[in-house]
Amino acid sequence: MTQNKVTENSFDGVALETLTPELAEKYLMGRAQTRKHKTSEKHVTALAKDIQASRWVFSGDTIRFDTDGHMVDGHARCMAVIKTGTPIPVLKV
Repeated sequence: MTQNKVTENSFDGVALETLTPELAEKYLMGRAQTRKHKTSEKHVTALAKDIQASRWVFSGDTIRFDTDGHMVDGHARCMAVIKTGTPIPVLKV
């Protein structure tokens, strides 16, 4: 049986981090180097409104990256953080 490595903010490659506007831009720039991802502006705006009104709730949804380090999930959250300038907690995989 394998022991899972657990530290204060990570569990076997999953880490709790604060997604700042600067970090969100970095993640989105990495995405621009690969395939295009369609993100609904309506969804980004809804997330941004929730973040600004302190209604955004940490649900455990992840910011996911492929084996090459390119983001494959979390684009709308990144765009909403940039739009609002407000950091949020996320799980990074």
